[in-house]
Amino acid sequence: MLASSLAGVLGLNLSGPDCEITGVCDLHSAAPAKILYISDALRPEDIPLSASCLLAGEKFYSALSGRSGLSCIFTKEPKKSFIMLLSVFTPARDEISGKEEYPQLKKIPGVIICRDAEIADSALLMGNNYIGSRVKIGSSCILHPGVVIEKDCEIGDHTVIHAGTVIGSDGFGYEQLDGIPVKIPQIGKVMIGKHAEIGSNCSIDRATIGATTIGDYVKIDNLVQIAHNVKIGAGSIIVSQAGIAGSSTLGSGVILAGQAGIADHVKIGDGAVIGAQSGIMPHAEIPAKAVMFGSPANPIIQEKRKDVLLKKLPELFRLIKKMAIQLNIKENI
Repeated sequence: MLASSLAGVLGLNLSGPDCEITGVCDLHSAAPAKILYISDALRPEDIPLSASCLLAGEKFYSALSGRSGLSCIFTKEPKKSFIMLLSVFTPARDEISGKEEYPQLKKIPGVIICRDAEIADSALLMGNNYIGSRVKIGSSCILHPGVVIEKDCEIGDHTVIHAGTVIGSDGFGYEQLDGIPVKIPQIGKVMIGKHAEIGSNCSIDRATIGATTIGDYVKIDNLVQIAHNVKIGAGSIIVSQAGIAGSSTLGSGVILAGQAGIADHVKIGDGAVIGAQSGIMPHAEIPAKAVMFGSPANPIIQEKRKDVLLKKLPELFRLIKKMAIQLNIKENI
């Protein structure tokens, strides 16, 4: 689709030369023939110019218009236009194909495979599985009963996914427009590395744009929620009932203990440990090898000191009350 035609679909005008647009990219995957949405939160100097076209708010007009060779579509309502843009590039619904292409699966009950899926001969599907269009499943993978792999997702070699887990469900993305939550189309995918293991009844959401990424040798316990555009580094361990909100990044060898909660846009360094039931606030940056505990989480030494003081509060209260009586202070204590 030409950029000028895309601008017309959005009810906007193209500034700069016309060009062919084949899809939407994010900041990390900007490339020719792609259109990049520029959030109002970005600074002009942080905008990559490697995409063929930009969709940006009018606040960027003076900074971007007139640049040689740069195509831009400016809008008064950036978020609304972004939702419309994603809708244009939302993939078509899955088309189910037969099992004749996969002789190893003919006798497995309840397996549904959609067109253009690629499943290695040595992969094992144990029944009642759904495999979406253009899914890639590597060699020696094991999908236990009830596992769902939605369209475009990729599963690396020797990865095991336990019963009831869903890979590639839509990310929980909504934008308030005129007081109504409007769904943001989720057109990305999930990429899971080699030798990973994912427990039962987990949900790993597809990216809004780009990919939600689970690295090699990552081990995920049962009942874990991983939101859109999350990136988890190799060898990390995520324990049961932990939740990771959108666009957060975990380095290699990170450990999230049970029921830990990670808010959106968090960055956690290599080898860090987040204690059980701890909460990391939005946009926080946790250094490598840090050990964090509490909600909101602090370095564990600080939390231990706080715990010691809390245990002394009753004694301190009695002391303050005794001093108040001696000083004839009549306020209610």
